[in-house]
Amino acid sequence: MKKLFAVILSLVLILAMTGCMQGEDRIVINEDGSGESYSKIMMDKSVSDQLTESFGMSLEDMGLEDARVETVDGVEYYVTEATVGFGNFAELISGLEESGYSGIYAGDGGLRYVFDAGVSKEDLEQMEAMGFDLGDSVKASVSITMPKEILATTGTLSEDKKTATFIFEGNDFYTVQDVMASIEKETVKPVLSGITNKKTYSGAKTVTAKDASGIKTAKYKKNDGKYYSFDINKTFTQNGKYTVYATDYYGNKTTKTFTIKDTTKPTVSGVTSGKTYSSEREITFKDNCGVKTAKLYCNGKRVSLSDDEIANGFYLGDTGSYKITVTDVNGNSRTVTFKIK
Repeated sequence: MKKLFAVILSLVLILAMTGCMQGEDRIVINEDGSGESYSKIMMDKSVSDQLTESFGMSLEDMGLEDARVETVDGVEYYVTEATVGFGNFAELISGLEESGYSGIYAGDGGLRYVFDAGVSKEDLEQMEAMGFDLGDSVKASVSITMPKEILATTGTLSEDKKTATFIFEGNDFYTVQDVMASIEKETVKPVLSGITNKKTYSGAKTVTAKDASGIKTAKYKKNDGKYYSFDINKTFTQNGKYTVYATDYYGNKTTKTFTIKDTTKPTVSGVTSGKTYSSEREITFKDNCGVKTAKLYCNGKRVSLSDDEIANGFYLGDTGSYKITVTDVNGNSRTVTFKIK
């Protein structure tokens, strides 16, 4: 389904029509690894006819040469569907690869692959800038039925817990999605890298959460005692004690605590305190945890600095007596005084 969606969607983006395409994938896996894969695409007939006319295309160009016409809720659709059997997991993987999916695992433990519509963020931003809302333009559903009860999934479980369903519509359709249904209990805990449990650091630290089955929840507790969610990566810069934990889709959990105690002052480059210069100077600031403020004074009067200058540095060439005070996010400050003649 993915390949056909990508081809047709690139044309739909041009016309920015809504409610024009729906797709469905159903995969049923038997106890011995054999099974059946069913795929169905429904394309609004009026939209398809406009596309073929506007771009000089044929139904064959759009992969609809064998489509039938079906009316649903008063709307005519071109409908294509196919059912393919597979004898083992290798054949299932091959079929998914041919359909354009990636990151595929199929075996006794379950099924997993990456759903990606193939539409770039730039495409969407361009259409949104033109005033088009593509949230309802496409909808895709995927269902995976396993021979045993599914123990973990990124989708929604059926009542008997043997079928996982995934619905991709609105913004979800244009986002890379993890399709996973597992019938084996994994006991391996997630990995929190970048820090050592109960260690104190003098600078910023980046924590990364990883797990073979995917990270379901990642949170950290700040000094205020509240927990905050984060993605796979989080950089910590402010002083304090932190508790970080991550859970996977099987409920396995890893927790670590660490402390940041930053007492290092920011560095100021380009000038040295107490010196007098006869030429223009380039001033830059740097701090491991990040510069919060930079204050500049010339002959006792405050000179405004833009955020860009604080981040990237600036030039000074006018005659005068200068003072710069740079403070990082943890309150450590450095002051430099100098003159330019």
